[in-house]
Amino acid sequence: ILGPADFGLFALAFVAIDALGLFKSMGFDSALIQRKDNVEKAANTAFFIIPVLGIILYLVLSISAPYIAKFLNNDGLTNIIRALGIIFVISCFGKVPQALLEKSMQFRKVATIEIGTAIVYAVSAVSFALLKFGVWSLVIAYILKTIYQNTLTFIFAKWRPRFEFDPIIAKEMFHFGKYLFLIGVVWFLKTNIDNLLVGKILGVTALGFYAVAFSTS
Repeated sequence: ILGPADFGLFALAFVAIDALGLFKSMGFDSALIQRKDNVEKAANTAFFIIPVLGIILYLVLSISAPYIAKFLNNDGLTNIIRALGIIFVISCFGKVPQALLEKSMQFRKVATIEIGTAIVYAVSAVSFALLKFGVWSLVIAYILKTIYQNTLTFIFAKWRPRFEFDPIIAKEMFHFGKYLFLIGVVWFLKTNIDNLLVGKILGVTALGFYAVAFSTS
């Protein structure tokens, strides 16, 4: 239904999303999973910080989108990157509930969310593609998927935040999370450098073939 250029544009846009996505939680969610004391206070503290990071990242991405598109030699990326940037704002509200689900080892609920999320994405993408939305069918489907995933995570976790912030706990969680952030940088380079080079040098059509082939394999 969609051409290789559509998948190439989407994959290239996600290079920028993944790059800034390194900063969306700064490891606070992982720090919450391993924490053994003051868990409730730590959860509230993390929930106070992560949405702020998400909003900042969205604003940074919106402003820098034209320059990223120019660097990647494709002006068509600007609006796609800006639209996908909204996932930073949406997903930041589900980070703490997801960490609490994993911490309490409620993997049945986690699996249910992941399966439902995959179905929502697939059905949405195909439906909008049939309606001739082109690359935007992938963008809209991803945003809908993110909304569904974070809404269901919030419901399943049965946790509600309170206005509580502890700077000492925040410092402890940041200290733990900074090492995971560095690991994330290495992982980003490992998983995105190929898309970056193929898209920038060979163009989005070649990247589309490569992205679908890589995903299939």
